[in-house]
Amino acid sequence: MTLRTATQLWKRRGNNAFISVWNTNNTSSGSSASNQIALPLVLGSSYSGTIDWGDGTTSDFTFANRTKTYSSAGTYTIKITGTSFVGFRFAVTGDRLKLLEIKNWGFISWTSSDVVSAFYGCTNLNVTANDGLDFEAMGVNTLFQFFRGCPALSLNTSYNLWNVKGVTIFGDIFRQTNFISPINNWDVRNATNLSMFNGSSYTQPRYDEILNSWTTLPLNVSVPLNVGTAKYSSAAAQSRLLLSRANNTVSISNAANNGSGLIRITSAAHGRTTGEKIFISGVIGTTEANGGWIVTVIDATTLDLQSSTFTNTYTSGGTLRTGYGWTITDGGLL
Repeated sequence: MTLRTATQLWKRRGNNAFISVWNTNNTSSGSSASNQIALPLVLGSSYSGTIDWGDGTTSDFTFANRTKTYSSAGTYTIKITGTSFVGFRFAVTGDRLKLLEIKNWGFISWTSSDVVSAFYGCTNLNVTANDGLDFEAMGVNTLFQFFRGCPALSLNTSYNLWNVKGVTIFGDIFRQTNFISPINNWDVRNATNLSMFNGSSYTQPRYDEILNSWTTLPLNVSVPLNVGTAKYSSAAAQSRLLLSRANNTVSISNAANNGSGLIRITSAAHGRTTGEKIFISGVIGTTEANGGWIVTVIDATTLDLQSSTFTNTYTSGGTLRTGYGWTITDGGLL
């Protein structure tokens, strides 16, 4: 599988507007009145543009104009357009129950400080947007509790468009949700915390998908992964084993054609058995060897990469990783 690049992800975002649906009647402690909407803008952040409040009126998009009083209570679609939209954070406060739907992300963005708990507690929120979010371009390095306590999130494949390459912390992002959407295209190579589903659970076949996809990436070691009680199938068992096996690498000394067109790797003693998965990085010359592979063991220092194709002459270098030392919380094998 080829993970989408940041540029490809960003180009998929078409409509510039942030479009959301609200019900003023869903009041709670600390919320605005039953005929009002208070946008959870962040004091000191940057806002510039126009708010279409959905009742035929508009306002300049500023922090001071964050609250709208309607002539009657009801459901309204709010459309925000402009050039600057940095910060939108509920953190279990304000009009969190009034937000029903995000129909388009548009130009919304965050910083690493105001993204934490952005939609925490929005129990009625569903995301139907089909555009992505480019957190790498925003410079965001954490998504801690981003959607915590959002049980109304339904299936939406657009989450797979998100660019999270620069994010390190994913802790509790889907805690207390019923999240079932695919995120196997997420580039989590920089992640140090993937305890995403504390207090909830991922599902099949999504769990298999992330195991098999993410193990094609050069990952960090000793990362916690929590998917609740989600089970993995035999199709992802070797990927999970690569992640959970003790952190270890050995040096590669050669990559060659095995005589049948497959890549044959020579390394220090690898300790693997046929059918196991390994990850190779840093090979110069035979760069097609870099990535995650199921292996056929020839002897203690030689193995073939299944389904590979030898193309380029080996020059130097290379590391064969046999395990990442991750701590995984899941429901075990199906």
